[in-house]
Amino acid sequence: MSAKTYQEAEGQKLKEIFEREKRANKLTRPVFAKKMNFPGGPNLIYQHMEGLRPISLEAALLYAEGLGVGIEEFSPRIAEIAARISNHAKPRIAEPTAPYNTDLLDLYGEILLNVDKAIAAIEAGFGYKAKPGLRSKVLRILIERGESQAWTDSARLIGQIASLAKDDA
Repeated sequence: MSAKTYQEAEGQKLKEIFEREKRANKLTRPVFAKKMNFPGGPNLIYQHMEGLRPISLEAALLYAEGLGVGIEEFSPRIAEIAARISNHAKPRIAEPTAPYNTDLLDLYGEILLNVDKAIAAIEAGFGYKAKPGLRSKVLRILIERGESQAWTDSARLIGQIASLAKDDA
């Protein structure tokens, strides 16, 4: 089978899907091209539908997204290529968009660990059972007071939390 035959078959299927959308949603090639930021615009869409140009992988993705169909509905050939690509592609893990301070994150982790240890020590030493939400209350006060460096000192932290626990009782 020649490439032209594939182009014509894929173009015909694409045209049928497009016509269905045109009737249902008054979709035109110029509207679709603008909405999907389609490279080549409405002229390339026409060429694809008439089988004059082969559909690229990028164009197939735009057609599938814009028409709400699977690529296999108009091009099993491109769907197979896309499936093979996806089997070999590793998802990219997005980098955080906001800058962050790793020292601050380490300090916060240390504070959380010390808060948990201090609450456990208070519960064990004083026979006190902390109410749910004490940890959150401690952290909220910590943030309000801005004393983060001092809260890494376990002895001082136990004293601070003990006084909060008494107030909470």
